[in-house]
Amino acid sequence: MPPSHMHFLMAIPAWMNEYANWMVAALIVIVGLVWFGWADLTRLHGRRIWAISSVCFTEALRKRILWVTPLAIAGVITVSQLSRPIDAQDAIRQATKYCLFASGLLVTVTAVILACTNLPREIESRVIYTIVTKPVTRLEIVLGKVLGFARVSAAIILVMGIFTYAYLQARNHLELAQLRRQLTSLPANSTLRVAMQHDVDRGLLRTENLEATNALEILGRAPGPPGSTSWMQGVQGEYFLVPFLLTPEQRDQLSAVSQSKSAAFIMTTLRIEQRTPDAIERRMIKDMNIQALGNTKRPTTAPIDDSTPPPPHIAVRVLDKSHRPITGGETGWGDNIALIKPDTPGGAWFAPLAMPSDMLDKLAGPAAGEFFVQVTGVSPATDYGADEAPVALLVPSGEPENASSMGPQLPAAAPKLAKIFPPPDKSGKLKYTPPEFLSYPAQRGMRLEGHAAGNGPLAVYHFEGAKLNQILSGKVSMQFRLNVERIGDVDPNTGYSLVQVQIVNHKTGKAIAPFTFAPEINQARYIDLPAADLEGGSFDVMLRGLVDNQWLGVSPTSVAIVAADQSFIFNLFKSLLLLWLLSVLVVIIAVFCSTFLSWPIAVVCTLLILLGHWGVMELGDALRPGLGHAITQEFKVEDTGAQYTLSSFIETLAWILRGTSNLLPDVSQFPVTDYIESGISIPIAAIGGALGVLCCYGLPMLVLGYVILRKKEVAP
Repeated sequence: MPPSHMHFLMAIPAWMNEYANWMVAALIVIVGLVWFGWADLTRLHGRRIWAISSVCFTEALRKRILWVTPLAIAGVITVSQLSRPIDAQDAIRQATKYCLFASGLLVTVTAVILACTNLPREIESRVIYTIVTKPVTRLEIVLGKVLGFARVSAAIILVMGIFTYAYLQARNHLELAQLRRQLTSLPANSTLRVAMQHDVDRGLLRTENLEATNALEILGRAPGPPGSTSWMQGVQGEYFLVPFLLTPEQRDQLSAVSQSKSAAFIMTTLRIEQRTPDAIERRMIKDMNIQALGNTKRPTTAPIDDSTPPPPHIAVRVLDKSHRPITGGETGWGDNIALIKPDTPGGAWFAPLAMPSDMLDKLAGPAAGEFFVQVTGVSPATDYGADEAPVALLVPSGEPENASSMGPQLPAAAPKLAKIFPPPDKSGKLKYTPPEFLSYPAQRGMRLEGHAAGNGPLAVYHFEGAKLNQILSGKVSMQFRLNVERIGDVDPNTGYSLVQVQIVNHKTGKAIAPFTFAPEINQARYIDLPAADLEGGSFDVMLRGLVDNQWLGVSPTSVAIVAADQSFIFNLFKSLLLLWLLSVLVVIIAVFCSTFLSWPIAVVCTLLILLGHWGVMELGDALRPGLGHAITQEFKVEDTGAQYTLSSFIETLAWILRGTSNLLPDVSQFPVTDYIESGISIPIAAIGGALGVLCCYGLPMLVLGYVILRKKEVAP
């Protein structure tokens, strides 16, 4: 039951580690240039740096480096012709990816080989002796070599950029001509006509500005007006998170409760509505045998009645501010808790859960104070409704009072319990921070279960004040990019996935008639909607899967409004600029490694530094927070000791790997192909992120390379 990936990205330690990296980078630069290199810094001259860079650039041209570009061009054309795209848009997307991938591979390999071999070979051949005897500083040597190889990379990128633009324009012309021929032969009611007509009208080499959603929730029912009950479904991968931010006084209170061996509770209050199980839910009831859980235990040999919904159960977990599970007491704490039925009809059900003393110590510790409570529905054919504050922390207040009214799981005679709720919302619209409804992670985004009956969960995209700038013929284009993840066979009668879309306008209160479309894996689909239906820019877009045994991967970027168009050539320029900035980082790392290593080892070390963060992040994502618990459930590990050991080992390993990744440069901050291949305008923030990595990691390595070379004896 892991939280979504977006929560981990917002975790507090992330920006703390980034801040520390910037502080270390600044310290290295200041100490290296002021303490060790002040004399060389004052003598720095641009003409000498340019002269050294010109020597490196000329030597590279003499080695006929640019002759490699025709081979890369021939490879791109060959691979593009052999590929089998899904449609015309996919053909352009693949061609763009091949062109930029070949350019990036060529530039990176060239930069690594040239920069890693240049300085060691000059030292080995004693050419460096002639250079250092001239009135040139070691700082100018390092800067000149970095600038020279950066110029070589720029030359290669220029050649490949011209080819990329010309080749894509030619492919665009051919694909559009083929699309027009196909449109004339398609029947009027074909599901492909809308997407194909959109490509013909807008072109395939388009660059769009997208208006993203303000918030995404996974709900069991369509949302009601503000302040109404929000619902989630049981056994659909849905859960909600409630944040807690304890004051110092409340933390002291928890510590005192732990020391006095008194009881503290997490009280979950929910509204429950059950229905007759359908065929899929009946299979779930048989497989889970949930009727034998909690307060309704019975012999496992007794027949299972799958025609009625089982008693409502939930699972509760406590997560720290990094969204790692906080465990305490017996293993399996918080799993499969039976909800207690209210005394009055229509009242809210509740589940008090005692907290072990060691968990209270963790919540009250000096590094604690902020945590999350995760509540997941366990029972099939059950809807769980959460009001304003569905979770509270109950602690003794010191005043004696009979607490039997709180439920039979609480002691009959206990001190009066004070309630600690989540902190108030800063906007002031709600008294407390509302719970956030999410679902388990999919391969991409969050999981949205599909149901052919049309009663499955909904992915609700909230748009507030969206700018509908691009209105063509009275219509606004909405982009859908969903990832289809199958867990069973698709219905042979349809042969494809189906998604239902419902839009509710907040300003007019009008609900647009639902429509369906067939998504493709990682392919954008465009739907043109009347601009009048989206008037005001505040509306909800609700998605629901209509295929059994299938789920969709949805993320905040899965639904967007096309706000404006931009020039493709300008977007290509920004992509190539990101590639050049990446090549500069590669050159700096290679020059740094070559100052103290032989060139073969320097090549290996450069690649390790470049790919280390990516490799660690791949492992860290696979070992995401909460996966240890999910693995023990997936493999049905029944031994409690083995559950705890396996879960703790995986969680600790993931935490160590994510911490290690902060020490290495993040090459994913150079999104060369991520935006342009999808037809999205590369934001200025992406270029700023690339410059940030270049300054935070490249500049300190440049200074360290200079300091090492300055202390190194390269001449008699």
